[in-house]
Amino acid sequence: MNPRIAVLPLGPHAFAAFIDHGRGTSYHQVVIAPDFLAQVGLAAADEEVVAHEALAFLLRTRGGAKLPDVLRLTAPFRTDPLLLPELRARLA
Repeated sequence: MNPRIAVLPLGPHAFAAFIDHGRGTSYHQVVIAPDFLAQVGLAAADEEVVAHEALAFLLRTRGGAKLPDVLRLTAPFRTDPLLLPELRARLA
């Protein structure tokens, strides 16, 4: 079973994410710096979709146990060198 990701707004530029792994649910937060999307060429992207896609990518590449409790999307971006190109491709 592929994990299911539910993303809900917490406040400006902040999202709660619940990931159903099939045998349990984990909770994470995604915080997107206000100028991050513009700096990386994704100014028109919906932040909630960016939060979802970033977690989906990291879940696929790292697995659920290695996801950070709080994922901060800021520039310069250092979380995963492949995430930014992947986000651009997913949101194109």
